[in-house]
Amino acid sequence: MCLKVLIGDKLVTCICAYAPQTGRSAEEKDSFWDQMISVTGSIPASELIVVGGDLNGHVGTNVDGYDGVYGRYGFGERNADGEWILEFCDAMELIVTNTCFKRQKNKLATYVSGTVSAIDYLLLRRCDRRYIINIFEVIAGEECVSQHRLLVGDVVISSAPRKKKRMHIPKLKVGKLREPNVKPEFARLVTERKIGYLKLTA
Repeated sequence: MCLKVLIGDKLVTCICAYAPQTGRSAEEKDSFWDQMISVTGSIPASELIVVGGDLNGHVGTNVDGYDGVYGRYGFGERNADGEWILEFCDAMELIVTNTCFKRQKNKLATYVSGTVSAIDYLLLRRCDRRYIINIFEVIAGEECVSQHRLLVGDVVISSAPRKKKRMHIPKLKVGKLREPNVKPEFARLVTERKIGYLKLTA
């Protein structure tokens, strides 16, 4: 599901996604991530993208070649479905915001059901990382749906003041009036225009 919101003069596209679970077929997962690439790739670079949802994968705690995609503060061990997430982010130049800021373990786990893990994510374009001022963390004790914890964060979008375009006023080259052949010609043109103006106002 996609939702477009205009905040100031910035258009924000929110993509809500639910990835196939670990036991689903590779074909189903291929189809899901192909659709995600198609949808995300169709959004203009001028728009801010926020991808959020249950992506059913563990990205783990190690960067392992995903510099620029992955922060320093993950949760748990990476699995094959976590690789799908990181490959998608790498292809679309997104960053896993959950991993960008240091948090206590209970602030990183988004799913609790016998085991504790992080499978819900919020992704932004790398170039839009400057908008993140307080990274997304889990509010312990708050459930948005069964077994899932609420993942929140602060994104500040400020519109830079538009610079007024200054009119270009060409400089008058008055120094040329000192030239012997220019001064009399200029005086003649001024006299002609002055006479023409007097005739029009008479």
